[in-house]
Amino acid sequence: STSEALRRCLVDINQLLYFQKVAELQHMTKAAEELNISQAALSQAIRSLERELGVQLFERVGRNIALSAYGQVYLSQVSNALVSLKRGENYILDLKKKNDNSVKLIAPTLFGFPGLFSIISRQCTGFKISIFYCALREIAAKLKTGQADLCISQGRIEDKELSGLRLHTFELGLLVSKNSPLAACESVQLSELKDHEFASFLAGSGHRRNVELMCNQAGWSPKVTLETNHYADIVRAVATGRYVATVVRNIYENYGNGDVRFVRIEGADTRVEVWLHWDSSERLNPLAHKLKKIFIDYFEAFESGENKGYLGSSANGENH
Repeated sequence: STSEALRRCLVDINQLLYFQKVAELQHMTKAAEELNISQAALSQAIRSLERELGVQLFERVGRNIALSAYGQVYLSQVSNALVSLKRGENYILDLKKKNDNSVKLIAPTLFGFPGLFSIISRQCTGFKISIFYCALREIAAKLKTGQADLCISQGRIEDKELSGLRLHTFELGLLVSKNSPLAACESVQLSELKDHEFASFLAGSGHRRNVELMCNQAGWSPKVTLETNHYADIVRAVATGRYVATVVRNIYENYGNGDVRFVRIEGADTRVEVWLHWDSSERLNPLAHKLKKIFIDYFEAFESGENKGYLGSSANGENH
């Protein structure tokens, strides 16, 4: 039957992969460990392959094994075959991406950048965008495996297989309740916040890392007693008067409500960089390519002064 033929094909491919790994390591136990299968199952697969071919592929040399003359010839062909199969998978993946009008985006928000989503809506039609949170340590893997197409993050992600572009530098400030004594201040010294309770994004996020880095450089750690993945929850928590939070100015100006105030932070480097990342292989579908260009053009226009004041102003009068 067709299903039986397919099952048999998959078994044969596994045999080839097993054979290649044993040939590479010349050790059955080590190969089994790397393949995450039992040594008995690996030995059985190799014996089955040898029976089908009618030759011995390996010879025992002391405690190790080595390719026989037949195995050496067969290995070169197996390697070529597996490369061709992988290339075929990549071609199919590329074709699927060309026909796919959806994008998976790792980002804290798109709506925190005034006008950005309106630009996307005007320039893109019939699209589906999935925006989700991801811890910094997980981003590289998700981009490289196709679980995400693009990522907007606070801070650069160092990975040789990823491409990255700094989009902009923003000012980090303090969000306080309108009833807090701090609300009447134009600025607050970072040292004054040491005993305050913080509401913050989840540990591992780019925003959380920047807050901790800023405080750690001053010799103390922020007392985070409320963690969330949503900016709206942070605003509601700060509005109660119990918490303070650090936020990028433009997000406050775009999302802020009458119950909270934005106050500048003095005595610390409050600059944070926003970066765009994607897989260096450039396996992006047309919509992802278009979004990447929209993001780059949006921030380039702002930095060149065309969108002056668009995202708010920093403490020193420069636009961020």
